[in-house]
Amino acid sequence: MRRAMVLLTAALCCASVVIAAPTTMLNDFETREDLDTFACRVRYAMVEPVREPRSHGRAAMRLRFFGHPSLSSAPEVLARYALGGLRYANWAPYRELRVDLYNAGANELTLELVFRSGQDGAQAELARPISLPPGEWTRVAVPVADLAAAGIDVSAVSAFGFRAPLGRQPRPSRVIVDCWRLVGGDRDAIREARRAEDAADQRRRPRRRLRTGAVTEVVRLRATGKKIKRQVVAPVVATPEVLVVGGGLAGVAAAVTAARMGADALLVERTGALGGMATSGLVPPAFRPDLSQGLVADFCRRLDEIGGPEIGGPAENRNPELMKYVLLQMMQESGARLMLYSLAVDAIVRNSVIRGVIVENKSGAQALLANIVIDCTGDGDVAAWAGAPFEIGRGRDDETQTQTLVFLLG
Repeated sequence: MRRAMVLLTAALCCASVVIAAPTTMLNDFETREDLDTFACRVRYAMVEPVREPRSHGRAAMRLRFFGHPSLSSAPEVLARYALGGLRYANWAPYRELRVDLYNAGANELTLELVFRSGQDGAQAELARPISLPPGEWTRVAVPVADLAAAGIDVSAVSAFGFRAPLGRQPRPSRVIVDCWRLVGGDRDAIREARRAEDAADQRRRPRRRLRTGAVTEVVRLRATGKKIKRQVVAPVVATPEVLVVGGGLAGVAAAVTAARMGADALLVERTGALGGMATSGLVPPAFRPDLSQGLVADFCRRLDEIGGPEIGGPAENRNPELMKYVLLQMMQESGARLMLYSLAVDAIVRNSVIRGVIVENKSGAQALLANIVIDCTGDGDVAAWAGAPFEIGRGRDDETQTQTLVFLLG
């Protein structure tokens, strides 16, 4: 009898054991690095970490879409294996993909889950619509077989994420995202797929080598620990009401606007021309002339007048030399003053308020004092010198985007 009782108890214990389905986490949004890894492509949207609400772990990601009737493309946030630190693009051994979503708005929210495979120009894409009721968590599950049936190469997924269909979401749209994961499937196949991708990831790790045979080592400049103090005597050479540092498109707009409103405005630029990256950097400005007002419309009109159709047609003129000319013309007509070939090197701060900058040029160090200082340096140099907090790079390792080779043929 006792033996029978023992066997019965053992049988009941075995019956209560639940074998959990194998799970591989794609992203759980626990750190800022997780957000940077996921949000490789962000268009008309913003991502930020949140502690509450969350469905798992210690944090989640809040995703906000910004829509406007004039947008020609839908807001989206995508994770791309080729750009981020994502792992496990082979989804074939799994049963389904799951993600937890919380609609933080007051109205029902319609989103699309976007999946892609293949290379640019030969991509397969599936956009799967979902509806999220307000104020509650929704666990979304997408069978991997459905993705394969739709033409997605589930053995080599290239991107996945969210898209907000144009004109179909409330404004603003806020959704909390947590716990992208692959669930279920054959354990042995999953283990083998992960082992293969881990090995490939190790082989892909960059080796920082100089690829020329002429030079065998790279000279790197590092701080030696020694410091040289110098006392700078900088005469005050100008005291404008508004001081703008940086002569790119933003700096010109700030200086021209201030001058047109009657202020004494001075713009400081480190090079010998205006326009910054739009001219000296040969990067075409990304504005929509047909939707622009104010200064941008004035800028486009002037370009059309001096460029004409032989340079690219109305509102399509991107000649950097003509842009330099037009920007200088607008500065002169507004009455704003201009200081070229002058590099700002420090901020003048009194009682925690920025009062001006130190610049250096052929005349040496000079001080500029102003009632208002506008930082248009592009990198926020003046704000950083004044003590404002800042970040460098993408957060997880402080690396910045590599340089882009842009050139002009004529």
